[in-house]
Amino acid sequence: MSEHDTTTPRPASPRARHTGETGAPGWVVPVYVAGFVLVYLGQRALTALESVSSFLTWLGVALAVAATLVRLHPRYRGRGSQRSIELTMLLLSVGGLLALGLYGITTEAGQAKVGLESERALGALTVAWIALLLLSLTPLVFAEIARVPMRRAERPEGRRVLAAAVSGGVLAAAAVYGSLIVFAADGVDLQVDYSYFKTSRPSESTRKVAASLEEDVQVTAFFPDVNEVRNEVSSYLAELSRGVPKLKVATLDRLLEPQKAKDLRATQDGVIVVSKGTTHRSLHVGTDMKTARPKLKTLDRDFQDLLLQVARTRRTAYLTVGHGELNEAKGAAANEGRDAQGIRQLLQRQNYSVKDLGLNQGLGREVPEDAALVMVLGPTRPFAPEEIASLEKYAQRGGKLFIALDPDLPGDEGQIDSAASAQSLAALAGVVGLEFTPTVLANERHHVRRRFNDSDRVMLVTSSFSSHATVSTLSRGAPRSAVVFSGSGSLEKQGTAPAELKVDFAVRAPTGTFGDVDGDFAKGADETSKTYNLAAAVSRKVKSEAGEGTSEESGSDEMRAFVLADVDAISDLFLVKAPNNPLLFLDPVRWLGGEESFAGEVNVEEDVRIEHTKQGDQLWFYGTIFGAPALVLGVGLVLSRSSRRRLGGASGEGGSSSGGKA
Repeated sequence: MSEHDTTTPRPASPRARHTGETGAPGWVVPVYVAGFVLVYLGQRALTALESVSSFLTWLGVALAVAATLVRLHPRYRGRGSQRSIELTMLLLSVGGLLALGLYGITTEAGQAKVGLESERALGALTVAWIALLLLSLTPLVFAEIARVPMRRAERPEGRRVLAAAVSGGVLAAAAVYGSLIVFAADGVDLQVDYSYFKTSRPSESTRKVAASLEEDVQVTAFFPDVNEVRNEVSSYLAELSRGVPKLKVATLDRLLEPQKAKDLRATQDGVIVVSKGTTHRSLHVGTDMKTARPKLKTLDRDFQDLLLQVARTRRTAYLTVGHGELNEAKGAAANEGRDAQGIRQLLQRQNYSVKDLGLNQGLGREVPEDAALVMVLGPTRPFAPEEIASLEKYAQRGGKLFIALDPDLPGDEGQIDSAASAQSLAALAGVVGLEFTPTVLANERHHVRRRFNDSDRVMLVTSSFSSHATVSTLSRGAPRSAVVFSGSGSLEKQGTAPAELKVDFAVRAPTGTFGDVDGDFAKGADETSKTYNLAAAVSRKVKSEAGEGTSEESGSDEMRAFVLADVDAISDLFLVKAPNNPLLFLDPVRWLGGEESFAGEVNVEEDVRIEHTKQGDQLWFYGTIFGAPALVLGVGLVLSRSSRRRLGGASGEGGSSSGGKA
């Protein structure tokens, strides 16, 4: 009997409930909270409706005040532990009303009545009423929730209610603390950058460009005498000019050398000017280290572009159009990265002027005389015979061709004549003495995972390179410098090609590659593995007009062509995703232009880009919103159940031992 008395609260007598000795009624806290909700609606949600806003605000204030006054009535003060509970909740209610009063002072009407003009005081009052509201309302609600099960008990457990109020107060204090930290941090103008930083050093490729200068080139950097960015830029330029007599370097203070700055058109500090004669090109780096850091990371690449613009005359590269080429991609194909914007940018950095070449631009007659390079990038529709003839004539007179073929025909297959397109691709390869096989290659081992199914087997990854100048940089870095092909065909030398035609198969497929004839991405019995050629460098000496032999000058009287069996390898997607694929375009272009000595990578010290996908963002969003709380709740349930089991086992053992003693 005594055990029952200590574990189960005794219900209050009807007289105690009638006289209010059980404390304030249960509707007081809900009415009090509802008052604050109405004030919020009136002041924040429905401010456009002035009359409704005022009505809801004053109604909410009236409810909160009325609920607090009820607790002051002698009838609801209670006795014993009930009295301490009521006193605690009364103090919390008064704290909420005080917060409401402070909020009223921060309104426009309240500021006018008390004459509050200081922004600092207004900010302090705003922080005070928000903090006081959280520290009053949250413990009050927690205390009421703990009190509900024992509201009608004769002797409620005051310590439990107080503990609940303290827990609510701790949560509110943590929220206030975090909010104040964020508020204070917002007012501090301080940024800390933990990203990787290093000024790029002169690369082998840039050194070769500088060493090839035939005339003096002046490089002038305008920076203040005492400046962090000046030190980084000066160090780079000094290292680059070491052993290069044609490259003159100077670092000046623009304010101390006004005439020099005027002559070089330097109107601000933090500028690098490259000059040759009357030609000036400038690169803005900046003088503030915070803003200059990204530009210092790519200084070698940007300076090489600037040096090429000054060191040589601008050339013209023509991209064929009108046949569904990569450079004409639109809509979904362009959005998926099957585009040639990256190719255009790389050509412009090599000081090429990029133009279109189609029937409207005269491709049916002949290739323009100013064409230093003609590019055919993955046509999906056939070329006219006249266009093929123009390209053949251009090759015969020593033209430079970059041809990227592709066995895949994107888009509506019903609108594409596959047979005519295949014949056109074969004719394009035949212009430079090659045969193109459109059967897509696959490999069950050496491929890149993208869709995580068998279709990934056509995404070949290879580091099998020759020693040709078009892949010299890649071959030096092999096997680390692997490149990626997606749905590639294969190349062979024509049996009828002239003997003087030189063909070097610069890139080969990895071991175990087979022609996927049936398109099931699996090696069949009739699908043999052999060595497949993915890229070829073709050259042939061209006779002079007088027919008196050939000149020895490299590239000037020589037909050169670089042919890829897969245009996707140089599409925007793979130029970004595959770090070595840009070299599969840049070094061949340099070789075609007779600048194979410039081959090499530029030094770029940029951070690895963090890329987000829609699926990844959704996973993080739902994981943080639902997953983390569910995990915490699950852990809490497991721990609570285990603690209950331990308590149940302990009480059972105590009961049996006491029963034995009895």
